[in-house]
Amino acid sequence: MVISERIAHGYFFAKHYIISKGFGNEIDWQDGLNYDQLTEQKIIHEFTWVILASGMNDKVVRKIFPLVKKAMLNFESARKIHNHRDKCLYDAMKVLNHRGKIQAILSFIEYINVHSFSRVKNQIKINGIDFIQTFSYMGKATSYHFAKNIGLNVAKPDRHLIRIVNILGYDDPHTFCDELANQINEKASLIDLVLWRYATLDKNYVETISWFYEKTKSLPQHRASLSA
Repeated sequence: MVISERIAHGYFFAKHYIISKGFGNEIDWQDGLNYDQLTEQKIIHEFTWVILASGMNDKVVRKIFPLVKKAMLNFESARKIHNHRDKCLYDAMKVLNHRGKIQAILSFIEYINVHSFSRVKNQIKINGIDFIQTFSYMGKATSYHFAKNIGLNVAKPDRHLIRIVNILGYDDPHTFCDELANQINEKASLIDLVLWRYATLDKNYVETISWFYEKTKSLPQHRASLSA
């Protein structure tokens, strides 16, 4: 399926819209991620963020995350957290009374402590999502969210993205993001971020995109060769 020029323009409209709302820093952050530069602190940071974000409002996560990070000794190292595991568990539970999520975070940190960060990083690079999904709470959407946040060029198939690509005639968010990425020379992970953030800002995004698609789907299809 060829991404139409109109759909590509629609994506750039969404991108400029979220920039106008003050979220250009998120675009710069996502676009600048490089897996090869991933550190031990960063991987623990992102694993914790994604676990907390699972099924939780973004505003709530932003409020409690710094407190959980403090309870986890500011993610200084897997070894240090391991050495103070009981206190970290106790302090984190005071912030978020969800033993499953806190235990999942600590189990991931313990895995790094036992097997080394370099080995974990290499396993993710080789086996990707399959390896990530061996950890607790790393389900279908969460594992892609984590992968995207540590610099892998993937899209997270959350409910917003699935709704959007279905409206645009696609069954698979990964296929849509990959095809659009190839045609407009942007990362699939960045396209995912733009569409997700747009959906959080436009409460009527389903109606907006449905109207746009109905208006443009009968127009001639051209291969997009656009840039922002």
